[in-house]
Amino acid sequence: MNRVGVVCALTAEAHCLTRTPPLDPAIQLTVTGTGSAAARQGVQELLSAGVDALVSWGTAGGLDPQLSAGTLLVPETVVSQDRSYTPCPEWRQRLLQCLQPVQPEQGPLLHTPTALSNPADKARAPEHRHAVACDMESGVIAAAAAQARLPCIVVRAIADPAHLRVPLWTLQATAAGALHKAALPALLHPTDWPALYRLSRALRAALRTLSQTAPCLRNSLRRP
Repeated sequence: MNRVGVVCALTAEAHCLTRTPPLDPAIQLTVTGTGSAAARQGVQELLSAGVDALVSWGTAGGLDPQLSAGTLLVPETVVSQDRSYTPCPEWRQRLLQCLQPVQPEQGPLLHTPTALSNPADKARAPEHRHAVACDMESGVIAAAAAQARLPCIVVRAIADPAHLRVPLWTLQATAAGALHKAALPALLHPTDWPALYRLSRALRAALRTLSQTAPCLRNSLRRP
């Protein structure tokens, strides 16, 4: 892999990878904002720039109630409504070896076209191929990699466990990729403050996990 394209939805997720040391010039990072359409556009820009591998990097929603905030996922499979995708086994293995003794969750990750924002929706989702977590971007990234015949890997951390409710306005506020845009709308929704507080704590745990994982992702890009 000479040029690796990393796709993430939020600037905070990107900072976990770029903070220290400086990002390798061979790694091209794009912050797309949330959602499938945004991810699709970001992937196409990376492919046009000539990357030869793709990474889906960032946070995910928990579907398995046993997964707590900050749990790391390196899924073996990404599933959507009509098909499934398998991230590069050799690349995953290099990452898992670097992560030892950490044992990340490897159950299926479900790609959803819209956010699952409440516990009831999350509870119904695992009926589809026993997925343990979900996001709105990884399926698009994995599909693009498969179509272009490029290796792909998915690295996600749980930012909203199965029991947490995500206020819908926060999803709209962060659609462009910037968390700070949710600050002003929060003043208009005081009844959501307790949920927002719990969500912010969970998100911080997820970002800590991503920061701790970043050096291993970098190492995994180097073939033995």
